[in-house]
Amino acid sequence: MTIKKLTKLGNSRALVIDKETLGHMGLSEGDKVQMTLHGQQLVITPVRPVIPEKDFKESLERVIGKYGKLFRKLAD
Repeated sequence: MTIKKLTKLGNSRALVIDKETLGHMGLSEGDKVQMTLHGQQLVITPVRPVIPEKDFKESLERVIGKYGKLFRKLAD
């Protein structure tokens, strides 16, 4: 458990998250996070980009085209 102090930032308050914690969360400066309140608990969750289905299918087809034979050998 880590205890942090809120810092004044204009008319708001900021919570500074250390580099190690950001690294564990896979976050860096400029990344978006979702904040959810559960009673008095604040949960911070990284917002990950969603790959459109079309782009996913195109990428999958390229991978299967390139490595399909290898995948079949591994499956046998």
